[in-house]
Amino acid sequence: MENPVVRHSDVLGVVDATTGTLAGDWRNTDGGWGKEIGPAPTSERRESDAWTTAGVAIWLTTFDAAQYHQHIEVALRKLRDWQRRPDMVQDGGGDWGWGLLPGRASGSNSTALALFAHTNYFRRRGLPVRDEYREGLQHAGDWLMDAMIGQAGMPGKPGKEISLAFNTCWSVLALADCLALDGLDDATIRNPVLQALEYVMSPRARRLGGWGRVLGQDPDVIGTAYCMYLLQRLLPERLLDKGQTTQILDAVGGVIRGFYNPDGSWKVPGGYSPIEGTSWAIIALLATGEPADSPFIQQSIHYLVGFLRRQEGPRVGWPQFPGEPSACIWMTCYACYALWMYGHAIRELEQKQEEQAKSSPTPIEVFISHGHTTLYQQAESLLTSMNPSLKPIVMKEEPAEGMEGNMHKLERLAKHAQYAIIIDDDQRPNVLHELGYFMNKLPLDHIWLLLKQGVEPPSNIGGHGYITIDESGNWMVDLIKGLRVAGLIP
Repeated sequence: MENPVVRHSDVLGVVDATTGTLAGDWRNTDGGWGKEIGPAPTSERRESDAWTTAGVAIWLTTFDAAQYHQHIEVALRKLRDWQRRPDMVQDGGGDWGWGLLPGRASGSNSTALALFAHTNYFRRRGLPVRDEYREGLQHAGDWLMDAMIGQAGMPGKPGKEISLAFNTCWSVLALADCLALDGLDDATIRNPVLQALEYVMSPRARRLGGWGRVLGQDPDVIGTAYCMYLLQRLLPERLLDKGQTTQILDAVGGVIRGFYNPDGSWKVPGGYSPIEGTSWAIIALLATGEPADSPFIQQSIHYLVGFLRRQEGPRVGWPQFPGEPSACIWMTCYACYALWMYGHAIRELEQKQEEQAKSSPTPIEVFISHGHTTLYQQAESLLTSMNPSLKPIVMKEEPAEGMEGNMHKLERLAKHAQYAIIIDDDQRPNVLHELGYFMNKLPLDHIWLLLKQGVEPPSNIGGHGYITIDESGNWMVDLIKGLRVAGLIP
């Protein structure tokens, strides 16, 4: 986790270019989108489908609804034409839902995404629901409510008894949007939404603290990420108890990190690392307050950007799984959303850091004490990358003056230190001595003690807290939080 912090300019340009290709070059002649674009030079396309077309419309609305309004309007009209309205379906299956492809039976994933593509667009642009769409959207909401399992979530198809995280989350988001739009705000919608949210937050849906793609089964990164995103997004809608929801999300943050791979990807059961899992882990963590400069986010952003740059030929996009030749449009939308969220979050941090550097021209010295471990190098890099005004002092890297001993050298180097990071990996005497020295010199809240897992804390620290160094890298997240509380980093 030693890659440099990815700047906003490095990712937002990628998102802008990829979105332009997605909206223009990858759109089919009928105005919709299919699941995949084959590799160059043929760039073979799939038949347009409701799921992909709705997904692209949702992404374009999120990215820049004004810039891409013509593309979105065409997509919404296409979805309207595909809706299984009674006057357009000859087989008697006009139930107002959407199937994956025209003529297919309605499914909850396609219906939820198609409804949300409309409601999300109208809400973000501040537009009224137009007459040409109102009846179809009202009935689509009824379809979703009828398909829901009583006091539970959403199955893949009506009549099934297994609730799926993806289907439940997008169905609830679409219905919650209906509550906020004149013409769709049917009073009967609120109770099914509340029941579904109550189920998602209940122990029946969560196992081992997280969510699986099948709710109620063992957690995985995709199910957990979708449910985290759902709860965080609906907090401002006043449909959830803020205290209870925040408590659950704080606990789930530790669960989702268990699916992280050292290369920045995120694994699902079976050891696979789909782009969907990595993208939605980033989205969910950023949505729930993970700092954009945290090691988990940084490595994952490096992974997504690096993956795109390693592609051969003119194709721009992400496949469903690494190694597949075709670009998957769903995955490309997910990856763009993750990079877009990151780009805006890191830009805010960059602006704060610039303001802090201007207002604090005098360097703030932070002494770093360590034993045999090389972790001090990561701590040193962390300080300088997150606040240019911080000046790490590492005794090992500073030359002695004349014949001075270690004690005199310590006193000289620590003379102007305002903070100290003590890294103890094996209870070496010099580290313990330097800890005692700084406990006498500095306020305790200006000292961070990092202990390797299994190392006993020194007896003289009393009730002073410490950070456990683990192999997963969580110690860096905890150190960042401490530095932020102290006001050393934005």
